[in-house]
Amino acid sequence: MSVWPIRIVLLATAFAMVTAAVGWWGVAATGVLWGWWAGRDVARPVVHSIVAAVVGWSALLGLAAPGGGLGRLAERLGTLLGLPGGITIVVTLSVAVVLAGSGTWFGASVRGPESPSSRP
Repeated sequence: MSVWPIRIVLLATAFAMVTAAVGWWGVAATGVLWGWWAGRDVARPVVHSIVAAVVGWSALLGLAAPGGGLGRLAERLGTLLGLPGGITIVVTLSVAVVLAGSGTWFGASVRGPESPSSRP
């Protein structure tokens, strides 16, 4: 069994919880921590981070939807911007992609590649 889906679910939960607790900037901070921790050991940590951020923010948007507030907000923002309401949802999720991806890339680059002398 692949651990990839498990990582995505756990990381998505982390993104959603941090966003709910501290706001959107927590996505970048979580991405940095994930990139630093998983940068050497996980293949394509940025892809993991991007997928997880979209899943986490989609879950938050889904939790907001039953009250009807999300649809009205998307419609009003769409009207204000001159775009269909669904586009505002795509733009919102794109913010999560940029924050998570760039944070993870930065975290992985700060840690740097594994040095040859540390290998057994």
